[in-house]
Amino acid sequence: MRIRLIIIAVTAAVLALGGIASAKQDAAHGNKPPPVTKMKFKLDDHHVTLGTPVTGSVHVWSRDQHHWVALPDAALSLTVDGTEVATLTTDAEGTALVSYDAAAEGGHVMKVWFAGDDLHKRAMRAQGFEVAPGA
Repeated sequence: MRIRLIIIAVTAAVLALGGIASAKQDAAHGNKPPPVTKMKFKLDDHHVTLGTPVTGSVHVWSRDQHHWVALPDAALSLTVDGTEVATLTTDAEGTALVSYDAAAEGGHVMKVWFAGDDLHKRAMRAQGFEVAPGA
């Protein structure tokens, strides 16, 4: 039993060291994991009346060495209560404007999704909003 535990421990150590060496080798050859993506999503108003657009903005950044830089041309998906309602693309400053015509009364959740790619990690932000009956 003791020999079995020693064999398991040695095997685990060899596998762990191999993984560390592999990660160092990938980094040495420029195969780093994609940088973290940061996203800020803000609605202009969380309480609107039926038929009034819910507006806001989203800003997307990515890490470039030790600095956060705007991520232009990022394809974003806008969902309300889990249903995609629009696609957005960030401008040169990494900003996209959000506008959605509130079509149903009650509380809702709007999410902005960036799926990520080979160069950037995915990101998502959510905001809640309430739609009151119209006049």
